[in-house]
Amino acid sequence: MISSSVIQSVVGRLSQRVIISNSNNHIIKRGGAWLSSLASTNHVSTRLQSKYLCTINNNSFFIGQCREYSSSSSSASSSSRNGGIDKRGSLVQENYNVMTLFSFKTDQIVKQADAHYRNRQYQDAVTYYEKAISSTNDPIECSLLQSRIASAKFRGGLLSEAMNHFHTATKSIPYSHEETYKILAQGAFMLEFDFDLQVNKESKESQTMLARASTAWDAVIDCAPNKPDGYVGKGRCILKMSKPQLVDAMRYSQKAISLDHNYPPVQSFASEMLVIENKELLALQLLNKFFKNYKQFYEDSFIYKIDNSTIGDNYFRRGLCYLHEQQPDKAVLDFTEALNYLQEEEHPSVKFFRGRCYYAIQKYRAALEDFNTFIKYNPKHIAAYEERRDVYSMLGMHEHAEKDQKIVQKDREKKHDQRLESIQMYNEERLERIKRRNEDIAEKKRIIRMKQNEIEVADYKEKK
Repeated sequence: MISSSVIQSVVGRLSQRVIISNSNNHIIKRGGAWLSSLASTNHVSTRLQSKYLCTINNNSFFIGQCREYSSSSSSASSSSRNGGIDKRGSLVQENYNVMTLFSFKTDQIVKQADAHYRNRQYQDAVTYYEKAISSTNDPIECSLLQSRIASAKFRGGLLSEAMNHFHTATKSIPYSHEETYKILAQGAFMLEFDFDLQVNKESKESQTMLARASTAWDAVIDCAPNKPDGYVGKGRCILKMSKPQLVDAMRYSQKAISLDHNYPPVQSFASEMLVIENKELLALQLLNKFFKNYKQFYEDSFIYKIDNSTIGDNYFRRGLCYLHEQQPDKAVLDFTEALNYLQEEEHPSVKFFRGRCYYAIQKYRAALEDFNTFIKYNPKHIAAYEERRDVYSMLGMHEHAEKDQKIVQKDREKKHDQRLESIQMYNEERLERIKRRNEDIAEKKRIIRMKQNEIEVADYKEKK
């Protein structure tokens, strides 16, 4: 959904040119708080709430990374951590993604499951992940596989079942394991997604769901403070609150950017905040990177999935950035692309800005159609009448232009009258306050005089 904060911050300008414990045995307080909140929905075991009893057995499997997107710098550090392999090794050039978390036998099955997952054959993927679980006795491998089943179920639209598998995944993996934060992020994202499905997001029940998701992202930050996921998730939740705190959201956005500006979830969230901060050029750079990488990232991710609304919002935001940078021809393409993803009720807002672009590139008929559509759904938006008036003028449709001008002029006069009325009401209220204050002063003086008279009478009687 297009953020109203973004639109409000752009319209005027365009119209004018979260210590982790390294022990495997303890859960930090905030993580515990999150697990407690999930436990209330029967999603997390008491075992994970108290302790992680299992330790890593380095002889049973290779420690690497899940098939997740990484920036080049992250890949380099991972290469160093995995035996100093760098990009010059031709046989292991994509080592970051192909390093395995599983023993050889299990890994062969997992690869088949992952292939089905990437091809969106989620039920087949689940079947192979379950087969992989049957092939191993290692509790950590089982946890990681349960997490992948949760991902496949989630992608397949079975949110409740996905949460149950997430619950199982948290039972045996140590808190210090490098994949733990991803499992926590997976659970947090599903909670946030559950909130997004609610029709009335302002209801007490919905806001309670959002608070749980926000607390879950706190736990991700505590588990992996050097990863951007927790900060992005926390920031998104802040924006979705009934009373969003933009300053806090911006702080989380800036932290996420400093950790990895090449990470698509960072690019998507941070670009929105940058537009709000009037930093369209920086937002444009992030969005250009986002659209180069996001498809492969979300296809491979075991944490996230992306919906049409998010894609549409990003096209819309990039269109705003292009418009701000006076590149209306590129903005038109992005606004048009946004219409393919956003829900129909959001189309008029997109068409308002696209209409401006069409006007700028002298496609007046197309601009007129967009402004007509916008005004049909937003008849009280006076700025649109001004825009359409100019289009009518360029098309030589002067009678229509005059009608729109009358609407604009009437609104100006109304606002002028309202301003005069407001000034008059202010002056009357001010005079009333002065009158009441003078009356209060007079009353106080009267009381003082009465007391003085009483004192004088008492003194007189005493002397007499």
